Amino acid sequence: MTVRERGASQPDVRAEQRGQALAPYIEIRDVSKQFVNKKGTVFTGVTEIELTIEKGSFVSIVGPSGCGKSTLLTMISGLSGPTTGDVLIEGKSIRDVQNNMGFLFQKDVLFPWKTVLGNVESPLLFRGVDKSEANRRALEWIAKVGLKGFEHHYPHQLSGGMRKRVSMAQTFVYDPEVILMDEPFSALDVHTRNRMENELMEIWGGSGRTVVFVTHDLEEAIALSTHVVVFTKSPGRIKAVYEVDLPYPRNVAEIKFEPKFPEIYQMIWSDLREEVAGHGHE
Repeated sequence: MTVRERGASQPDVRAEQRGQALAPYIEIRDVSKQFVNKKGTVFTGVTEIELTIEKGSFVSIVGPSGCGKSTLLTMISGLSGPTTGDVLIEGKSIRDVQNNMGFLFQKDVLFPWKTVLGNVESPLLFRGVDKSEANRRALEWIAKVGLKGFEHHYPHQLSGGMRKRVSMAQTFVYDPEVILMDEPFSALDVHTRNRMENELMEIWGGSGRTVVFVTHDLEEAIALSTHVVVFTKSPGRIKAVYEVDLPYPRNVAEIKFEPKFPEIYQMIWSDLREEVAGHGHE
């Protein structure tokens, strides 16, 4: 991880346990993104973004509303290209949507006419996986996210937390190398949110997947992440990158009682405070 990194620089225990060193994976090189509104006015979303994300890491991006956090995700995904600069994965420029990426957004994008099973197996069928194999893998992931017995329910028959579990299974079932998450749990009540965060930790831990996670909640960012990236006010720039020196595996509720947690929070909040002034605590 680069860009004025702060905080402790302890080795990543998860990587050592997997017997592999973390290596640069996603590279964002001097990226800026501009938009033109209906009046023809040019608006700069993010500017001069320089960031390297290591393979297997869990990186959260925090900052004020409208600072370009989600814009950066769309450029990593290939859904939208930078105006200037370059986004690379394993040294190759991203020019379009990548098959090795998964997406999880604030609102679920489930097919209302499909059952839980139908929704989870859909990404595999779209990729040409045999129906019986897609069915097997979908059932496996439905069980992993705690929805065994609900395979034939439709989205409207599920709670918000259950729908989010379906979305997680739908995202992870095709084994993407990169997971992009844009405030995926913000609409959930605090207890459901903690359960989902812990399930995410269990799925991600030791998997080798790389996660880029956008959130307005600094506590959530610290509880989940290997690194936290702080964005400035719009136009968004990277102000600092912090390593989160807390042990894994983590329980997101209990990790907050770690003696280092408030220290890390205060350190990051000192940078974030002036950026969210006027926006409220984010």
